[in-house]
Amino acid sequence: MAVSRDELVGAYRRLADTGEQAFILSTCLRFEVLVPGDAADLERVLKTLHGEWAETETGLERSDGEALHHIYRVASGVESPVIGEVEILAQVRESLGVARESGVLHGSFRSLVEGAISAGRAAREELPESPHGSFAAIVAQLVGPHGEVAVFGAGTMARSVVTALQYLPAPPMIAIYVRRPDELVIEGVEVHPMSDAGDALHAFPAVVSATSAQQRLFSVSEMRSAISGRTKPLTLVDLAMPPDFEPGDVQGIRYVGIDELADRARRSPRSFAADYVIADAAAEAISRVRNHEKAGPVISAIMIEARRAVAEEVDRFVGRLSNPEDRAVLEQLASTVSKRILHRPVSYLSSGEEGNEASDVIARAFGVDDA
Repeated sequence: MAVSRDELVGAYRRLADTGEQAFILSTCLRFEVLVPGDAADLERVLKTLHGEWAETETGLERSDGEALHHIYRVASGVESPVIGEVEILAQVRESLGVARESGVLHGSFRSLVEGAISAGRAAREELPESPHGSFAAIVAQLVGPHGEVAVFGAGTMARSVVTALQYLPAPPMIAIYVRRPDELVIEGVEVHPMSDAGDALHAFPAVVSATSAQQRLFSVSEMRSAISGRTKPLTLVDLAMPPDFEPGDVQGIRYVGIDELADRARRSPRSFAADYVIADAAAEAISRVRNHEKAGPVISAIMIEARRAVAEEVDRFVGRLSNPEDRAVLEQLASTVSKRILHRPVSYLSSGEEGNEASDVIARAFGVDDA
């Protein structure tokens, strides 16, 4: 179920009010929620979000590394109908930005989610060039030849369709219909209020709908009324989830939904190299977090013990100084020596799985608590 930016902001604010952490990704094809914790934490977050979105069918639950790997694949576009779809990474960035502003991402969970951006960029370097380029490009190729195209919506997908239309060899005349037309300016594109969308159905040869409406924009009867008197066929592309239209058996309308577009998009090539890049990025991110959880307390305890030892030795030798003001120099020297000695074991602990496994041994060697 696709949601607007305003709805996304509202949802994150609701989570912030309850102190929950979560990452939400809503596109025309998917609705993903990632939370740190277990099934109970997920259920609590979903209940918080229930006031923002209507209840949907039970989805697929993933956990631990599988969940992170999936989100990284989604962000990279390899789970999209068009492999490497460019719009999806923009949607991930937008949701991540709202989440940061709302204060619902903290610590290691924030690092894990932010890793989706770098994983997505790295994966794209491994993907072969596609003549399609993006999901929006497929839509543009479908409706562009009509010469005039109306686009409903102002979200990421709607704007991407407009851009894809403008980059066609022979761009059509484009009009976009949005709820707040005064707030949108796109060079070379007519902007109209959404209240005039019925006029577009009546006049334009092609209409693309990519809104985040919670219910259909037009019922079958409303569509019949809107297209009454048309003398030419209408190509209607519906990118919304749930769909914006219920065309029924309306003569003169060619209805193209998500499923048909996905079938067209599957011609795009897939790169196994990108799959490996994404898997490695997710595994490395999980490893860093798990290592931090295990090795972090050991590193902290070692550094505390080092500072304590430095302070004790400085106190023991400071009386031998001819000038008491040299105490700062002695402290600096002792601290530098301790850090130099500890650099290698601390770096080893921070390095990943090997350091994680060595935490107990290093903790015993330094006489600190590894709990």
